[in-house]
Amino acid sequence: ECLVHNDYSLADIAVFPYANYLPRVLPDLVNDNKAPKILAWLKRMHARPAVKAALSTGKHSDPFATAAPGPEHVRWG
Repeated sequence: ECLVHNDYSLADIAVFPYANYLPRVLPDLVNDNKAPKILAWLKRMHARPAVKAALSTGKHSDPFATAAPGPEHVRWG
């Protein structure tokens, strides 16, 4: 199951980098009790070969621990 119907799409690709932070930055809201569908979707995305390949190219084993989502000027300089 993906965000749009049952097909992996640009929606999944676009949302994943931001949604992946949610359990870390909002643990009271995004946890097994309150948001099981979000966590299940994140688990499926992490299992996708393309996601695994993309994350393996980083310099850090957990790139989501070294960055945080924020305003565009922070990301783009």
